[in-house]
Amino acid sequence: MSSSKFVTAAQAAELIRDGDTVGLMGGGGGLMEATHLFEAVQARFLATQTPRALTMVHALGIGDKKTKGMNCFAHEGLVRRVIGGHWVWSPAMQQLALENKIEAYILPGGVSSQLMREIGAGRPGLISHVGLGTVCDPRFGGGRMNEAAQDDLAEVVHIDGREWLRYKPFPIHVALVRGSSADEDGNISFEHEAANLDAQSLALAARNSGGKVIVQVAERLPRGALKAREVRIPSAWVDAIVVDPNQKTNYDIPFDPAFSGELTGAARLNSEAADHAREVAAAQDETTLRSPVAGEVAKVLARVGELSPAGAPVVTVVDLKDQWVVLNVREKQLQRFTMDAEFDGELPALPAEPGGQGGARQARFKVNYSAPLAQFATWRATRSDAGFDARTFEIHAQPLQPIDGARPGMTVRVK
Repeated sequence: MSSSKFVTAAQAAELIRDGDTVGLMGGGGGLMEATHLFEAVQARFLATQTPRALTMVHALGIGDKKTKGMNCFAHEGLVRRVIGGHWVWSPAMQQLALENKIEAYILPGGVSSQLMREIGAGRPGLISHVGLGTVCDPRFGGGRMNEAAQDDLAEVVHIDGREWLRYKPFPIHVALVRGSSADEDGNISFEHEAANLDAQSLALAARNSGGKVIVQVAERLPRGALKAREVRIPSAWVDAIVVDPNQKTNYDIPFDPAFSGELTGAARLNSEAADHAREVAAAQDETTLRSPVAGEVAKVLARVGELSPAGAPVVTVVDLKDQWVVLNVREKQLQRFTMDAEFDGELPALPAEPGGQGGARQARFKVNYSAPLAQFATWRATRSDAGFDARTFEIHAQPLQPIDGARPGMTVRVK
C-alpha cells in the first residue's frame, strides 16, 4: 500500500484475515452503516472463499431484513461467531444460527457499545448490573443463543456485597466504521451523519488491540480542510479509507441535512415531511404482493389481518395461457401416450368452434411429461400365474393451440 490511506473497497476487504474479530457499527435501515465495505467483504468471499471463520460484533441491529447489513456476511464459512445486540434485521444470519452453522450470542445493545469503550481503554471488561437474571447471566445461558455457542460472555462477580456481571473483553482485529469526510492525512469527520453511535469506541478498541481501522466516507478533502474540533477519529487511529460518493443517510434516504442537524425551522420540517413520505412509500411497497406471472387469482389463502410467515402461500394465481391436461394411464395403454405423441380430445364444458359440427370443443394435444405414479396406483394381478402388476403413469399434455374459454378443472375426454 502506498503512503496514502485511501484505497478501494476491494483493497480494504483484503485487510481482513481468516479468524479475525470484526467490529461493526450501524443502526437498522442503514444508519451510519459502512454498506460499501460490507458488500466488498461479501464480494471477496463469494469470489475467493476468503476470509473465513470471522467473528462479527455489533451493538445495534444492522440490515434491511433482505440483503444488506449483516445479511452480507450470512454465508456459511465466512462467519464462525456472531455477538449481536439485535438480530431482527438479518433473517439470513438468524437462519445460520438456527441451523447451528455459526455460534450465536446476544448482549444488550448498550453493553456491547460500552464494552468497546472498555476494550479501547485496556480495562478488564465492563462491570454492570445490566443483564443480571437474564439470558446474558452465565447462570441462565451466558449470552448463548444456540447449541453451537459454548462460551460464557460474562461472569458473576461480587463487589462490596453486591452482584455484578463482568462482560469479558476480547481483541478487535478490524473495525469497519463510517464517517462523512476524510482529509488527506486521514482525519475523519461526522458532520453529515445522523449520529455518532459507537464509531469512536470501536475505532479505539481496534487500535488498542493492535488491529486495523477501516473507514468509509462520502468525501475526500484536501489537507487542512478540517478544523481540529471537527475531527472525530484522528488519523493516527486510521489504517485505510474508502470513499463512497453514493453514501446515503440510510438505505432509502439520500443525504438529508435535517438528520444531521444542518437544517432548522421550516426547511427542516419540509425535509422531514418529504422523508416521511418516502418511508411510507417504502413501507407500502413491502406490503404489496407481486405475482410472478400474469394470471387470475384462483384462491385466497390468507384472511384480512392475518399474519403470514415468510414463504407461506397467500394467494393462488393461475396463468390461463399455460394450459395442460393430466391423464392417468395404465401401462398397457402407454404406447399411445409416449413423449411427443399427439392425440385428440374434447372439452364437454365448451361449445364447438364456430363452423364446427356441434357438440363439445375439439382440441389436439401433445405429450410433454410422463412419470410413474406411486405404488398405490398399481393395478395388482389377482393370480400370480397369470397377468402382471400394471403401473399407472401420470401424463401431461399441452394443446397445440390455446383453447379459448378453458378453465382449471375442466374435463377433457380423450378420443
